Amino acid sequence: HDHANHVGRRPGRGPMPITFVHDKRRRRLLAVASGRVTINDVVAFISAQDAAGAWSDGVLLDASSSETVGFEQDSMRLVANQMKAVARGRKRGPVAVVADPARVAEVTRLYVYLCGQVSGLTIGVFQDRDEAEDWLDRIPLDPGDRPAPA
Repeated sequence: HDHANHVGRRPGRGPMPITFVHDKRRRRLLAVASGRVTINDVVAFISAQDAAGAWSDGVLLDASSSETVGFEQDSMRLVANQMKAVARGRKRGPVAVVADPARVAEVTRLYVYLCGQVSGLTIGVFQDRDEAEDWLDRIPLDPGDRPAPA
């Protein structure tokens, strides 16, 4: 059964900025970023996705009500390095990011940079959650860590 996971700052140090539920049937991680999100929160989210056995699954990250702090090309290198370390040669599932319409261009620039650093990365940036879901539904997923069906 699915349950919410909280990633980011520890209790007593502010709210958890990224929460997610892993829908194993659909092979999709439904994540919501809220409040102030730092690069370290994103790095922790990448590790948590791997720990949940969802590295090759699709990700819907709703960041439309979050404020990113310190997201520049230099710090995005940390995210790229974490992705490469966690991937261990496995294909990363597609990531759909829902962004505040006023920040779509800025968010897209950062993710275009990230895609240039991590081979095989497929990321879409959207203003609307339904549009992001439709995009994810159209992308075939890699078998990932799952054994081949008998």
